[in-house]
Amino acid sequence: MLPISHTAEQIIKRTPFLEEGLASGLINLSAVARKIRPEIEEKHLRKVTEASIVMALARLADQLKKKEKAAHIPLTLKDITVETNLTEYVFKHSPTMITVHRKLVELVENKEDCMNYSQGLFETTVLIGASLEADVEKIAKNETLVLKLSGICAVTLRMNVDTVNTPGVYYRVLKALAWENINLLEVISVYSELTLLFEEKDIDRAFSVIKNLATA
Repeated sequence: MLPISHTAEQIIKRTPFLEEGLASGLINLSAVARKIRPEIEEKHLRKVTEASIVMALARLADQLKKKEKAAHIPLTLKDITVETNLTEYVFKHSPTMITVHRKLVELVENKEDCMNYSQGLFETTVLIGASLEADVEKIAKNETLVLKLSGICAVTLRMNVDTVNTPGVYYRVLKALAWENINLLEVISVYSELTLLFEEKDIDRAFSVIKNLATA
Protein backbone atom coordinates (compact mmCIF):
# COMPACT_ATOMS: atom_id res chain seq x y z
CA MET A 1 0.00 0.00 0.00
CA LEU A 2 1.37 3.41 -0.95
CA PRO A 3 1.91 5.88 1.92
CA ILE A 4 -0.53 8.76 2.43
CA SER A 5 2.25 11.24 1.65
CA HIS A 6 2.68 9.78 -1.86
CA THR A 7 -1.05 9.99 -2.60
CA ALA A 8 -1.25 13.55 -1.27
CA GLU A 9 1.72 14.56 -3.41
CA GLN A 10 0.15 13.12 -6.56
CA ILE A 11 -3.08 15.02 -5.91
CA ILE A 12 -1.25 18.31 -5.29
CA LYS A 13 0.88 17.94 -8.43
CA ARG A 14 -2.27 17.79 -10.56
CA THR A 15 -2.91 21.42 -9.61
CA PRO A 16 0.18 23.59 -10.27
CA PHE A 17 -1.29 26.66 -8.55
CA LEU A 18 -1.97 24.64 -5.40
CA GLU A 19 1.56 23.28 -5.53
CA GLU A 20 2.94 26.81 -5.79
CA GLY A 21 0.75 27.96 -2.93
CA LEU A 22 2.22 25.26 -0.71
CA ALA A 23 5.76 26.15 -1.73
CA SER A 24 5.11 29.81 -0.93
CA GLY A 25 3.47 29.05 2.42
CA LEU A 26 0.32 30.91 1.37
CA ILE A 27 -2.16 28.04 1.76
CA ASN A 28 -3.73 26.73 4.95
CA LEU A 29 -2.67 23.08 5.26
CA SER A 30 -5.75 22.07 7.25
CA ALA A 31 -8.04 23.47 4.57
CA VAL A 32 -6.17 21.58 1.86
CA ALA A 33 -6.23 18.40 3.95
CA ARG A 34 -10.02 18.62 4.35
CA LYS A 35 -10.42 19.13 0.63
CA ILE A 36 -8.31 16.17 -0.51
CA ARG A 37 -9.20 13.81 2.35
CA PRO A 38 -12.16 12.12 0.55
CA GLU A 39 -10.00 11.29 -2.47
CA ILE A 40 -7.20 9.93 -0.30
CA GLU A 41 -9.64 7.75 1.64
CA GLU A 42 -11.12 6.48 -1.61
CA LYS A 43 -7.70 5.51 -2.94
CA HIS A 44 -6.59 3.87 0.32
CA LEU A 45 -9.94 2.20 0.99
CA ARG A 46 -9.90 3.25 4.65
CA LYS A 47 -10.47 6.21 6.94
CA VAL A 48 -7.58 8.69 7.13
CA THR A 49 -7.15 11.35 9.81
CA GLU A 50 -6.89 14.97 8.83
CA ALA A 51 -3.81 15.30 11.05
CA SER A 52 -1.91 12.65 9.07
CA ILE A 53 -2.67 14.47 5.82
CA VAL A 54 -1.55 17.79 7.32
CA MET A 55 1.76 16.18 8.33
CA ALA A 56 2.23 14.83 4.82
CA LEU A 57 1.45 18.24 3.31
CA ALA A 58 3.89 19.95 5.68
CA ARG A 59 6.70 17.65 4.57
CA LEU A 60 5.74 18.20 0.93
CA ALA A 61 5.69 21.98 1.43
CA ASP A 62 9.25 21.90 2.81
CA GLN A 63 10.41 19.91 -0.20
CA LEU A 64 8.70 22.29 -2.61
CA LYS A 65 10.23 25.35 -0.92
CA LYS A 66 13.73 23.94 -1.37
CA LYS A 67 12.96 22.98 -4.96
CA GLU A 68 11.52 26.41 -5.79
CA LYS A 69 14.50 28.22 -4.26
CA ALA A 70 16.97 26.11 -6.24
CA ALA A 71 14.99 26.53 -9.47
CA HIS A 72 14.51 30.31 -9.33
CA ILE A 73 15.75 31.52 -12.67
CA PRO A 74 16.20 35.17 -13.61
CA LEU A 75 14.55 36.11 -16.90
CA THR A 76 17.03 38.17 -18.89
CA LEU A 77 15.74 39.49 -22.20
CA LYS A 78 17.66 41.18 -24.98
CA ASP A 79 14.48 42.82 -26.24
CA ILE A 80 10.70 42.49 -26.48
CA THR A 81 8.93 43.04 -29.80
CA VAL A 82 5.18 43.50 -30.30
CA GLU A 83 3.43 42.98 -33.64
CA THR A 84 -0.24 43.71 -34.18
CA ASN A 85 -2.90 43.15 -36.85
CA LEU A 86 -1.87 39.59 -37.62
CA THR A 87 -3.91 36.66 -38.95
CA GLU A 88 -3.33 32.99 -38.23
CA TYR A 89 -4.36 30.15 -40.52
CA VAL A 90 -4.35 26.49 -39.48
CA PHE A 91 -4.41 24.03 -42.38
CA LYS A 92 -4.68 20.27 -42.37
CA HIS A 93 -1.25 18.95 -43.29
CA SER A 94 -0.89 17.65 -46.83
CA PRO A 95 1.96 16.85 -49.27
CA THR A 96 1.16 20.00 -51.26
CA MET A 97 1.73 22.32 -48.27
CA ILE A 98 5.43 22.45 -49.17
CA THR A 99 4.44 24.17 -52.42
CA VAL A 100 2.26 26.59 -50.46
CA HIS A 101 5.22 27.32 -48.20
CA ARG A 102 7.48 28.07 -51.16
CA LYS A 103 4.94 30.49 -52.64
CA LEU A 104 4.43 32.19 -49.28
CA VAL A 105 8.17 32.77 -48.93
CA GLU A 106 8.25 34.35 -52.39
CA LEU A 107 5.22 36.46 -51.48
CA VAL A 108 6.81 37.81 -48.32
CA GLU A 109 10.10 38.52 -50.09
CA ASN A 110 8.28 40.63 -52.66
CA LYS A 111 6.08 42.48 -50.17
CA GLU A 112 8.61 42.70 -47.29
CA ASP A 113 5.99 41.64 -44.77
CA CYS A 114 6.12 39.20 -41.84
CA MET A 115 5.27 35.51 -42.11
CA ASN A 116 5.72 32.51 -39.81
CA TYR A 117 5.22 28.98 -41.06
CA SER A 118 5.07 26.07 -38.58
CA GLN A 119 4.57 22.49 -39.74
CA GLY A 120 3.44 19.80 -37.33
CA LEU A 121 2.57 16.15 -37.85
CA PHE A 122 -1.09 16.79 -38.66
CA GLU A 123 -1.49 20.56 -39.03
CA THR A 124 0.37 23.51 -40.50
CA THR A 125 0.10 27.01 -39.09
CA VAL A 126 0.69 30.18 -41.09
CA LEU A 127 0.96 33.54 -39.32
CA ILE A 128 0.94 36.60 -41.57
CA GLY A 129 0.16 40.30 -41.55
CA ALA A 130 -3.54 40.92 -42.15
CA SER A 131 -2.75 42.73 -45.40
CA LEU A 132 -1.70 39.40 -46.93
CA GLU A 133 -4.94 37.53 -46.17
CA ALA A 134 -6.22 37.58 -49.75
CA ASP A 135 -2.86 36.37 -51.08
CA VAL A 136 -2.64 33.49 -48.60
CA GLU A 137 -6.20 32.36 -49.27
CA LYS A 138 -5.51 32.38 -53.01
CA ILE A 139 -2.25 30.43 -52.66
CA ALA A 140 -3.79 27.87 -50.26
CA LYS A 141 -7.25 27.67 -51.88
CA ASN A 142 -6.95 23.91 -52.42
CA GLU A 143 -5.86 23.16 -48.85
CA THR A 144 -8.18 22.17 -46.01
CA LEU A 145 -8.63 25.11 -43.65
CA VAL A 146 -9.06 24.06 -40.02
CA LEU A 147 -9.15 27.49 -38.40
CA LYS A 148 -8.67 31.17 -39.13
CA LEU A 149 -8.02 33.72 -36.39
CA SER A 150 -7.96 37.43 -37.12
CA GLY A 151 -6.93 40.37 -34.96
CA ILE A 152 -3.95 38.52 -33.47
CA CYS A 153 -1.05 40.19 -31.68
CA ALA A 154 2.39 38.68 -31.11
CA VAL A 155 4.92 39.33 -28.35
CA THR A 156 8.41 38.05 -29.20
CA LEU A 157 10.95 37.61 -26.40
CA ARG A 158 14.56 37.52 -27.51
CA MET A 159 16.57 35.72 -24.86
CA ASN A 160 20.21 34.88 -24.24
CA VAL A 161 21.45 31.88 -26.22
CA ASP A 162 22.12 29.89 -23.02
CA THR A 163 18.36 29.86 -22.35
CA VAL A 164 18.08 26.62 -24.33
CA ASN A 165 20.14 24.88 -21.62
CA THR A 166 18.22 26.40 -18.68
CA PRO A 167 15.22 24.43 -17.35
CA GLY A 168 12.14 26.38 -16.33
CA VAL A 169 12.68 29.68 -18.15
CA TYR A 170 9.55 29.41 -20.30
CA TYR A 171 7.57 28.18 -17.32
CA ARG A 172 8.07 31.50 -15.51
CA VAL A 173 6.52 33.38 -18.42
CA LEU A 174 3.60 31.02 -18.95
CA LYS A 175 2.88 30.81 -15.22
CA ALA A 176 2.75 34.60 -14.86
CA LEU A 177 0.27 34.86 -17.74
CA ALA A 178 -1.90 32.09 -16.30
CA TRP A 179 -1.97 33.75 -12.87
CA GLU A 180 -3.31 36.90 -14.50
CA ASN A 181 -5.94 34.86 -16.38
CA ILE A 182 -4.57 35.98 -19.76
CA ASN A 183 -5.47 33.61 -22.57
CA LEU A 184 -2.52 32.46 -24.66
CA LEU A 185 -3.50 31.41 -28.19
CA GLU A 186 -0.25 29.88 -29.36
CA VAL A 187 3.45 29.54 -28.62
CA ILE A 188 6.15 29.65 -31.31
CA SER A 189 9.75 28.92 -30.34
CA VAL A 190 12.94 29.21 -32.40
CA TYR A 191 16.06 28.62 -30.30
CA SER A 192 16.56 31.89 -28.35
CA GLU A 193 13.25 33.50 -29.39
CA LEU A 194 9.85 32.83 -27.86
CA THR A 195 6.78 34.24 -29.61
CA LEU A 196 3.44 34.31 -27.80
CA LEU A 197 0.17 34.99 -29.62
CA PHE A 198 -2.73 36.82 -27.99
CA GLU A 199 -6.06 38.28 -28.92
CA GLU A 200 -5.93 42.04 -29.39
CA LYS A 201 -7.97 42.65 -26.21
CA ASP A 202 -5.30 40.91 -24.11
CA ILE A 203 -2.12 42.36 -25.59
CA ASP A 204 -1.71 45.35 -23.24
CA ARG A 205 -2.01 43.23 -20.09
CA ALA A 206 0.17 40.49 -21.54
CA PHE A 207 2.94 42.93 -22.44
CA SER A 208 2.78 44.52 -19.00
CA VAL A 209 3.04 41.15 -17.24
CA ILE A 210 6.00 40.02 -19.35
CA LYS A 211 7.84 43.33 -19.01
CA ASN A 212 7.41 43.37 -15.22
CA LEU A 213 8.54 39.75 -15.04
CA ALA A 214 11.69 40.50 -17.01
CA THR A 215 12.65 43.37 -14.72
CA ALA A 216 11.75 41.62 -11.46
